[in-house]
Amino acid sequence: MARVINIVETKNIKLCIDIAGGEPTIVEYLPTIIAKLKPYGKINLITNGTRSLSWWENLSVLPSGVIITLHPEYYDKKKLRINDLAHFLVDNHVSVSFNLMCQPDRWETTMSIFEDLDNQFKKLVIPKVINNQDVYDRPIAGYTQEHLDFINSHTNEVPPDSTVTYDDYSVNNLNANRIMSKNQHQFKGWSCAAGVNAICVKENGNVYAGICNSKNLGTMSNFKLLDEYITCPRPSCTCPGDIKLSKYNPMVRRTGIEPIFTV
Repeated sequence: MARVINIVETKNIKLCIDIAGGEPTIVEYLPTIIAKLKPYGKINLITNGTRSLSWWENLSVLPSGVIITLHPEYYDKKKLRINDLAHFLVDNHVSVSFNLMCQPDRWETTMSIFEDLDNQFKKLVIPKVINNQDVYDRPIAGYTQEHLDFINSHTNEVPPDSTVTYDDYSVNNLNANRIMSKNQHQFKGWSCAAGVNAICVKENGNVYAGICNSKNLGTMSNFKLLDEYITCPRPSCTCPGDIKLSKYNPMVRRTGIEPIFTV
């Protein structure tokens, strides 16, 4: 952590950290990480919400935001637990959203999870597109038109943190999962800010450019941020965190304005 804090102070920048897993709340020193890094920016926690409410109540410092991931394959009608947790977090000024894992082969359960949420939380749900992890280019799962209609039509009130500029210079808020559902997430050959202003730290301390691990930057004790955008080597960008990174297609750059995804 000292290395990260040093970079933040030296470059006079703010942190925006997503702590994910596995399940990060089982890590014994997680409360220490939150308490030490939150003064330097935003600390978001991605969790399945299975920890008891008392665990959250006993944290000395709460994270800036919590993203509760709802998995149909593990769903056990934990309606009260999830809703109670969300109410506690909102009451304590923690931003909350839900990643609803949209599995086409468990669609009925997926919709049941959505309906079990209190009405005020339905507007904080992000339908999460699933990719085939067994294939190198990771195509999206086999959704029907009904599935895609829900994913693309569901509106949420989660504040956008990125925009996308198309080659006609029209600008929209970026919805990463909607981009994937329309197969607009192929950026191979694009210039991307992974490693410049975004890194992925593994549990073993290795540091990579982007969640896609496009380039090894070293370890927590010696890594150095890149000075220039990398050229994307992947056939598709399958993680919303990477899709949101600033990037542009060098083949369609125009004078004065670059078509670019910006954060």
